[in-house]
Amino acid sequence: IAQNNKVFDDTAQMIDGLMEAVANEAFTRIYNRTPVDTGFAQSRWTMTVGERDFLITNDAPYISYLENGWSQQAPNGMVALTMNEIPQIIEEQSRRLRK
Repeated sequence: IAQNNKVFDDTAQMIDGLMEAVANEAFTRIYNRTPVDTGFAQSRWTMTVGERDFLITNDAPYISYLENGWSQQAPNGMVALTMNEIPQIIEEQSRRLRK
């Protein structure tokens, strides 16, 4: 049983590490894709990482306009593009963590 607990603990730790790596990469991509004029919208991104989830938010009053293509700097938004890349990010981060 002790060996099974170690395997479980190691697996849980690996999953937690992967989740954190995916959250950080998603946050970085969203942040870097955010159009910059004054820098306010970009500075308003925050991330909260829970046990098995993460939440990326932005309280800039006009962030939905930016997400919906209002800026020529990000005509396809930031969040939707990144969310479509989550499977790829998981694969990349999984490979990185296995090294």
